[in-house]
Amino acid sequence: MTVSPSLEKDGKQYSVTAISEAISTFLNEDIFSFKDNTDPLETKYLLLEGVDFQLSHNGKLVVKVKQHQSETDENFIG
Repeated sequence: MTVSPSLEKDGKQYSVTAISEAISTFLNEDIFSFKDNTDPLETKYLLLEGVDFQLSHNGKLVVKVKQHQSETDENFIG
């Protein structure tokens, strides 16, 4: 399963791909358990607020998702 969100920061759109482990860990659910009925998973993902996405070195993969904190690293978009 591939999750490909468009992230926005400072008015710019970034197209990335989230690795399934990052999403499963953050939501504390096995996203593969949704199989053919992904609507509840998509709803949860679309309703995320106040989260930061850590990107890989090439800036194309979301490798970690965490709750937003007041100070963030340069590698986070949120």
